[in-house]
Amino acid sequence: MVNDLEGVDQGGAHKTMAMTVRQWQIVDATVDNEVDTAIMNGKPGHYIALGKSVRQAGWDQLVRGGEGWPAGDKVITITLTVQQWVFVTETLEFWADVEDDVAPNDEDRPGRLLSASISARLAAS
Repeated sequence: MVNDLEGVDQGGAHKTMAMTVRQWQIVDATVDNEVDTAIMNGKPGHYIALGKSVRQAGWDQLVRGGEGWPAGDKVITITLTVQQWVFVTETLEFWADVEDDVAPNDEDRPGRLLSASISARLAAS
């Protein structure tokens, strides 16, 4: 995966970002695909654990008490470590590239647009 955040501290610092529930659902689904593929391809356990930690953090922060997802257009905040956010941006970009290979004439990928937005906010902090 491509990392456009070489100058960003990827340690344990936390970063909170606002987005819509629908945007987080794109993150959640894309990371789920990445984790499943990583398991099938035998990627290291720490990589898989990082992906799972991103999804769990979203669930812990958004889906409380078994109520399900909030409305898709609701603006929410998600707090992850910078390392988790970098994983998110790289995963979104990778799967957008896969989509480009499958359907090259489609419009901009929501995952790619979201990755660019998150990357810009990380770089600005």
